[in-house]
Amino acid sequence: MAYSNDNDSGPFANGNFNGIDSAFTNVQEIAAHEHNVLYKAMRYGRWYLLKGIAPRYNADEAHRQMLIKEFDTMMKLMHPGIVQAVSLDDVPNVGMCIVMEYIEGKTLEQWLEQTDDGKKCRAMFMQILDAVEYIHQQGVVHRDLKPSNIMISRVGNQVKIIDFGFADADSNSIFKHAAGTQGYISPEQAAGGEPDVRNDIYSLGAILEKMIPPVSRRYRKVMNCCKGPIDKRYNSVAQLRDAMSHINAIRNWKLFAAVMALLATVSVMLFLLIGNHKTAQSSQAPTQSLPADTAFHISNQSDTLTPTATPQEIQEKKETETIEPPLATATPTPSDSRQQAINQAIEEGERKLKAFFPSKELKQNLDTLSDPEYLDLELVYGGFDFINSYTESLKPRFSDKEISVIYQSLVLTNGRIIQDINKRIDGIK
Repeated sequence: MAYSNDNDSGPFANGNFNGIDSAFTNVQEIAAHEHNVLYKAMRYGRWYLLKGIAPRYNADEAHRQMLIKEFDTMMKLMHPGIVQAVSLDDVPNVGMCIVMEYIEGKTLEQWLEQTDDGKKCRAMFMQILDAVEYIHQQGVVHRDLKPSNIMISRVGNQVKIIDFGFADADSNSIFKHAAGTQGYISPEQAAGGEPDVRNDIYSLGAILEKMIPPVSRRYRKVMNCCKGPIDKRYNSVAQLRDAMSHINAIRNWKLFAAVMALLATVSVMLFLLIGNHKTAQSSQAPTQSLPADTAFHISNQSDTLTPTATPQEIQEKKETETIEPPLATATPTPSDSRQQAINQAIEEGERKLKAFFPSKELKQNLDTLSDPEYLDLELVYGGFDFINSYTESLKPRFSDKEISVIYQSLVLTNGRIIQDINKRIDGIK
């Protein structure tokens, strides 16, 4: 298609490009609230979300200023976990409205109704923390965090925090008032206190309670730290995220330890079964077989007899011939001295392994620790580090197969030690 150079004609004159309209079309109302109305509309072949003022407040200057304030706040935020504002337009039949990306998906509230996978919920909550931490870094407090204000995209399951109508920042000097939703608003915020990032941390605690039922004492403690008095809460989302990361790491470690213990048990059982099978074979009487050359020699004994020998003499000679077959080679088995050396190496390793934890001042303090879930994970992983180091030191004295037996035995011992530690931690009130 050839385009005219005339600025007053052609497809660019009215904003149309091959039938793609620059004006908003297919405007559809999708939700109406007391002060605002949400619309879905198309422009340039793409869907957008329009947030306008409710018709009865369309001429009210205060409501117009609040919409402008919300747009100004959103334009400061550019993050994959936050709905992106595009422009502030005056749309026919809608009025002044914020134009933002349209999110194909569902709210966190709807998502939770269809999801009971704890692992997915934990991963989704960490996404939320990442987005809220960014909001706070820009000097903004959302003040209305709740499941219905968090979208989950259909493609990629990406968190998108929406609705910054109540958001506030130090730079704002107008419209500072109590705002939030019952069940998620902090007490000091409901009382009209100054915006504080800890207001949002309170809301995050309430959201966490919805996403991860507090069956775990560790998660319950995090929730309580979010929803307690403001001076007892986490001071930042970073602190909350670190606490969650630590708990998730402990969960992953417990799963890893359980799998390793299972694999070690199976490996030892297989080794013992194979060893017993070989021992049983070696204990059986060996089957004596005649070498081919010996059989050939016997069958031709008649050739060595004197010609005067009678057939009866030949037969007697064959029957009385004594054959000494070679001894059968038996499967080698560990001698008593080697087995004793293996047992001694296992006993020494277990003794050192059990001493490893008290040397880190862990076991003797378990009954008095006030915050056991924040133990350094190096205390746990250190057990495997010790096993690897110890078995490596045995290489000059033991074969690879013997070291494998020692290693698997120590892994089982390490698993029992960890189980004991976890039981004692869980028993601390």
